[in-house]
Amino acid sequence: MNRHIFTSRIDWNDLTLEIAWEPAWLSRAVLGDAPVGHLQVTSIAPARAPLPVSETGYRSLFIDPARVIAEGGPLNFVRAWLDHEAATPSWRAQVDAARQGVLL
Repeated sequence: MNRHIFTSRIDWNDLTLEIAWEPAWLSRAVLGDAPVGHLQVTSIAPARAPLPVSETGYRSLFIDPARVIAEGGPLNFVRAWLDHEAATPSWRAQVDAARQGVLL
């Protein structure tokens, strides 16, 4: 079985991210009646910096490829996903705390 994994890098909010997208994960996996794609997001500069979708800087997502295509492809999907999650109060509080530093 030949696997097709597309990788690319994007810059998002002063982070460099590596995006890996496999639109037909293992060729036979399905969610209900839909095929399953596998999306991976890793912060690489700085390495493993926290993201709005992952405290560890790495996130794996199994998803219907049609959702990724509807967003304009994996890079646009990831940007929209990160932007959406970055607007949450919990992420904004985390960013503010990191910017200010923690006083002991």
